[in-house]
Amino acid sequence: INYLRCIGCGLCIEACPTRALTMTGEYEMADDNRAGLIYGKDQLLAPLQPGMAAPPHPMAPGTTDDDYYLGRVAPADDPKGAS
Repeated sequence: INYLRCIGCGLCIEACPTRALTMTGEYEMADDNRAGLIYGKDQLLAPLQPGMAAPPHPMAPGTTDDDYYLGRVAPADDPKGAS
């Protein structure tokens, strides 16, 4: 992600079909060179929340790409499964 172009609108989070992006309240960044504001994947990884499977992992049984895109995938230990 190139933070020189980012305006903090969050549209990339909404558009991500795998819900791989997240947004935090940390928005004040400063650096003395332009290269320091271009982040790679390793700098953007957030810690896993409880109940999340570490990537890469297979899709949950009985789910589709649409379920992931719409956020209808429940944690593995949730008895309801995908809602």
